[in-house]
Amino acid sequence: MPVPYKLRRKLWIEKRKKLLPALQPHIALRNVRIADHLSKECQETLLKAINAESIRIAVAIDYLREHPQATVEDVLEATSKDREQKLPPSP
Repeated sequence: MPVPYKLRRKLWIEKRKKLLPALQPHIALRNVRIADHLSKECQETLLKAINAESIRIAVAIDYLREHPQATVEDVLEATSKDREQKLPPSP
């Protein structure tokens, strides 16, 4: 039987509370499940990248899961490449 949305939301909110306090307001509930698996060092890197530039957080989280030793610059570069790939060609 599927878990009711209210229960899932409650679980996501609890998981978000386990993230770094400064990172919590930046993580949408839909991204909590993947952000929850990041180490504290990766969470710090993610927070620095968020503060440095507007990034796609889900892409940054995926990148950090694959490359836990990545620097802030690596994350910014990976998210900017993703943004460039999604842009339509200019006329």
